[in-house]
Amino acid sequence: MMRIEQLKYFLEVARSGSINATAQQLFISQQGVSDALKRMEQELGVKLLNRSKTGISLTFDGEQIYRYAQEVVEAYDKIEAYILGHQAGREEDSVLSILTNPMSMSAFMPEFLERLESVFSFSDLHCSDIASLEKMKQQVEGEDVDFGIFMLLQNDEKKILTRVSEKIKVYRLFVDELVACVSKNHPLAKHKSISATAFNQAKKVICDGAYSSELYTDSEAEYVTNNMDFQLNLLLKKNVVAVSTRYFFSKTFPEDAIAALPIKPAYKVCYYVMLPVREQYNEKTFKVLQILDHYVEEITGQKAEYNLNEWSIS
Repeated sequence: MMRIEQLKYFLEVARSGSINATAQQLFISQQGVSDALKRMEQELGVKLLNRSKTGISLTFDGEQIYRYAQEVVEAYDKIEAYILGHQAGREEDSVLSILTNPMSMSAFMPEFLERLESVFSFSDLHCSDIASLEKMKQQVEGEDVDFGIFMLLQNDEKKILTRVSEKIKVYRLFVDELVACVSKNHPLAKHKSISATAFNQAKKVICDGAYSSELYTDSEAEYVTNNMDFQLNLLLKKNVVAVSTRYFFSKTFPEDAIAALPIKPAYKVCYYVMLPVREQYNEKTFKVLQILDHYVEEITGQKAEYNLNEWSIS
């Protein structure tokens, strides 16, 4: 089923002639915009955009649908404005702030935020990434944000989570596995896996603060960047090795150009959600956790470890 976000992405791409410019304008990933437009074309059964090295232009069908899309989005915005005004007395439920680690921002959050916005009419929705887990904990504990989403190596769980304040609740969302990402032209690409020793010896590009890691430290990497387009460029041109997880690899890098090699021994990565402890939670908290639970199960086949009944609002 087509989403209003797809129409908004389509209109913005048509105006700017660029997926990159649209992603920057809407604060989402290029892959998220591109995937949404492809799904829209598949659902409609027509080609909407001409893609070339010089930019993007509308097809004949795209030009016709552009006018209708404008009308739909304008009508939707009016409905949304009315609902927001009607629910002014429930301001707390229309404000949401989320912090996440940088890697999750590019691959996990775009679709999750779309789902939240399909349910809520937020007067203020704020999502940002932060490399420091300590700073994330401080902001959640201080109730500056509603939720924090982060990842840790499974071996680091006890060491790090035992230091979490009693004013914070932490729940595991799902478990994944680290992979080494290399260009298919890289000498390592012919192997089915890579040892931790070989990984450490290779030139690396890593995300800043992706997770606490016993496998490497930032100082051991030649490149540290949260720009995934730049990481891809380094993989293709500099023959470096990037570290990711199986799920994020599938959402971040083109599988026809980049290979994902399991690291031996295996390094499991756990994803978590944290939120401040409160005497009473509102309906928004329950609904956000419900959407998060369904989203995690859909993309991973795993269930978040929290019990939704715990968050039910009587």
